[in-house]
Parts: sequence; C-alpha cells; structure tokens
Amino acid sequence: MRYLPQTAVHELPDQVTGLQYAYAMGLEREEIYYVGARFGLPVPLWETLIQGWSGGERTRLKLIETLMAPSQCLLLDEPTNHLDISMREALEELLINYPGTLFIASHDRTLLAKVSTHTLWALGDSYMLESIPFQADRNSPAKR
Repeated sequence: MRYLPQTAVHELPDQVTGLQYAYAMGLEREEIYYVGARFGLPVPLWETLIQGWSGGERTRLKLIETLMAPSQCLLLDEPTNHLDISMREALEELLINYPGTLFIASHDRTLLAKVSTHTLWALGDSYMLESIPFQADRNSPAKR
C-alpha cells in the first residue's frame, strides 16, 4: 500500500534538487523527464533545489513518488491540494485508470464523483458503506 498524506509537501527535503530526489526514488533521467512532463514539471525545474518549488510542484513530485512505486492500493489524503485545474484533471484521468484499489479522503467533490465506485461515510464513531459512486449533489447520510 502507498500513502500520500496531505502534509506530504512539507516532508520533502529542501536542500536537494528534484533530480537528486527522483534518483533516490530509483528513477532514471529519461523517466524523470517523461513522467515530469506528464505532471507539468518542466525539465529546467528538476535542476533546482526543492526549496524553491511551489506547493503545486511539490505536490506533483509527491504524486509521482506515490504513483511510480508498485502497489495494489493507494491511500490519498486530499490529493488535489495545491493543484491547478489542468493537473486536477490529469490526476482524475490517472486515478480512473489505476488498476488497483483507491481510498481517497477529499473535500474535492468533483474528483470523488469522477473517480469513485463506492462511498464510505464517516458518521461520528460509525461508518456506512454505499455501493454506489459518490454523488456531488447529495448530502452525507448524517444530513439526510
């Protein structure tokens, strides 16, 4: 299982370049540039220290790290934080095509409606599972 916490952008080391960080993940230069381009991270950015990266760029780097590691299950906590609209749409497409199981905690109702197949509601100290996709225009069972 791979986990992407919403605080992931704060866990990155500031004093290494994006390339150094990606090499430590086991990625090759060509792979870094190819995947980086798909995530909107241009080649020159990889040569700079992570401390100068924006929150959105840092989030994309952590998404790459999470999605590139083999796993049958992803747990994503607010994965669209710091992402612009085009990157949110790219993430939706990646998650829709993800072959494993996804657990997503998010306030992004659009993402949940497009990606989910089931909805797990947290209701105080109990839970309710619905075998239907999240519907953005519905309230939680606690408010019905």
